[in-house]
Amino acid sequence: MEKYDVSNKSLFFPIEGITEKDLSDWNQSLHKCKLKFATIKNTSSDTKGALVNCNEKSVALFKHKDTIYAIDDKCPHSGGPLHMGDIEEMPNGTLCVRCPWHSWRFNLLDGSVVWPNTREDKKTNVYHTKVDSNGTISIAFTNFDEKYFKAENDF
Repeated sequence: MEKYDVSNKSLFFPIEGITEKDLSDWNQSLHKCKLKFATIKNTSSDTKGALVNCNEKSVALFKHKDTIYAIDDKCPHSGGPLHMGDIEEMPNGTLCVRCPWHSWRFNLLDGSVVWPNTREDKKTNVYHTKVDSNGTISIAFTNFDEKYFKAENDF
């Protein structure tokens, strides 16, 4: 299920309470509509992303075909909850998440703004994922959150 190059020294954090089978596959969505700019895959409220907390970050998870995508949940434009957004396939095949507040679209592979295309300054973080044979999803980070190293935290 791995789509990304994970040859770097990533730290993978397993997600508890949700597995790959718990995520709806946006490629299998029943509701589709064609727009001039994109294909929206399922706009019903029962199929959204999952919100998880991992390494002190709120992360939105989405499944499309055999890939799990992980992106910061907070939209960098106005703070909208990206896990509540729809997945859109742009005409060039790029998969994006559309923020439910102002319809900004973010590339699920690199976090870049796809729309509005004049706002390259608002890139968000995306994370590599992997799924083990039991369906456990793990999210990759380059380091532990600094909060783990402060004396006031309990372990």
